[in-house]
Amino acid sequence: MPSLRQGAEASASLGHRAQWLQVSLDPAVMWPGVTREAFATAMRDIADVTRQVLQGPTPAPTLTTGQATDARTLGIAAFVSGMGPLLGYWAERGVVRAASEADAVLRAHRAHAVRRHAMLADRLAEALAAMRSLDVAPTVLKGMHTAWQYLPDPGTRTIGDIDLLIRPSELARASEALRRTGLVEGRRTPRPFRSEWTPPGPQPIHSLELDHADNPWSVDLHIALERRYARGVSASFGPAAFGGPQPITINGHRAQGLAQPLLAAFLALHASYGLDSLQLARLVELTLVIRHDVLSRRLRWADLRALVTGTGTAGFVYPAFRLVEDLAPGTVSTPFLATVEAAASPRAQRVVRAILDGGWYRLTRRSLDDKLMWASGPRQVLFNLTELVWPSEGSPADVLRQHGRRLAALAGRWFRLHAGPSHGSRRSAASHPSKERHASDQTQ
Repeated sequence: MPSLRQGAEASASLGHRAQWLQVSLDPAVMWPGVTREAFATAMRDIADVTRQVLQGPTPAPTLTTGQATDARTLGIAAFVSGMGPLLGYWAERGVVRAASEADAVLRAHRAHAVRRHAMLADRLAEALAAMRSLDVAPTVLKGMHTAWQYLPDPGTRTIGDIDLLIRPSELARASEALRRTGLVEGRRTPRPFRSEWTPPGPQPIHSLELDHADNPWSVDLHIALERRYARGVSASFGPAAFGGPQPITINGHRAQGLAQPLLAAFLALHASYGLDSLQLARLVELTLVIRHDVLSRRLRWADLRALVTGTGTAGFVYPAFRLVEDLAPGTVSTPFLATVEAAASPRAQRVVRAILDGGWYRLTRRSLDDKLMWASGPRQVLFNLTELVWPSEGSPADVLRQHGRRLAALAGRWFRLHAGPSHGSRRSAASHPSKERHASDQTQ
């Protein structure tokens, strides 16, 4: 069994690798021994299988492993796409077939998701009770809402944090409520505002190969439903964010979540943001929400169109709705899709086409179009370019560290491209997964 010191060193190493992935989209940076080609193949296979299931009924599709993709790479792609728990659920029920080793990996994803949701549901219940005692009624956002209301069961969705929407006037009381539950504010960002509350003390990362039940978590307070893309470029639902939430039940506890059409619009805004790190699971989530609520008449396309055009968010939600329609044809209204596409910038439309043409739902490299896709007109393009050079958020030290990591990543890429065959063979041997993978990455 590893010592406490070894465990701390392993967690620090995992955290370091996670930071590097933010500036280098090469999977070998995060998971030594996994090639870009094998990773891309696994992501495409997962997208293809997911599309077949959503478009069913069909014979159970098969997730293949072999020379191109081994079970570990498939599991990592399932983690990155956010599909691990749902694929594990489908495998349990024979909806998807997988070889025995891959099947075991997917079931491990699901087992951890079940444990994590149960733990976070308890933490959410504590937070809601404390807030109610101070006359605060937060709205539960994202996965803690949809996993319990729209997915087959909560253990089919990955979840990182508990996100709560409160009115600006409730911030002081909501913060006091979280203090009473034993949490501490670890970070606060001004644009958009977010206050992150975590358990006291360090939270080690246990795995970067699945959504481990004991990986770090937080309660994040939001006072608006908005996204900021660069200087002068943002999207927000404004006062509509607080209009008529719907009552929901989470693990037997009463709460409230976003009502339609705001729910679909917000999920699409969230999924469309940062397409270089888009999770396929977010598109599946949006698909299931749309299908359920259109059938139950909770969601009307005319209402959704009025919301996104009235708040100026139509172009910002376009990528998610376009990708959902490709994933599950017939899910999105054709007139509505035409409306949001017309509002999107030409760059955003090109980026979405590039993702579709690539056959999978994640960019391997960020193009200039991707970096500037939200900007409209010379002024916004200029603001966006200055943001790339010097981000407006974060301290100067944070910005310098980020630039340092980017330069090192570029240098490493250049060195690998120009290295001779002898160095390439030495690197391959040094990158063997048995040398780099810590036992925490293999926890089932």
